[in-house]
Amino acid sequence: MDRSKNENFNIEPYYNGLSDHDAQMLTLYTPSHNSFKPRLARTGRKYDDSYITEFKMKLSYENWENVFDSTSDYDIIVIFNNFLNMHLRIFYSSFPLHKFLVRSKSKVWFTKGILISCRHKKYLYLLCKMSKNTVLKNFYKKYCKVLTSTIQLAKKLH
Repeated sequence: MDRSKNENFNIEPYYNGLSDHDAQMLTLYTPSHNSFKPRLARTGRKYDDSYITEFKMKLSYENWENVFDSTSDYDIIVIFNNFLNMHLRIFYSSFPLHKFLVRSKSKVWFTKGILISCRHKKYLYLLCKMSKNTVLKNFYKKYCKVLTSTIQLAKKLH
């Protein structure tokens, strides 16, 4: 029996009752689905300096006389559409779509009690900022320590 690939399994006989040949049932134990974080795919555009430089360069090399080549010289709709088509063509070629993997932002450990405590902490902070009371400031510091340890414990338990 080779256990080098997976140590979490169980083998037991399986009696099917249909013939005199019995089978063996192999049960593999895998980590639960909650142990990994699902990744979501999102498409978007990158706006790095290199892409912006390429966009500006393509705009500067473009012959804009084609924008004004219309059947009627003063048809503003045709002129605008020509400009927009040319601009979007350059934009889409300079800033192509990319797929990004986004981690799930769900924080199951962030309970309603922790949310209320965080709001109370912000309220205490505003009070301490406006007041010169040292007792209130000491209470705020103790409250922050307790809240921090509560959050760490909630994350650890999750």
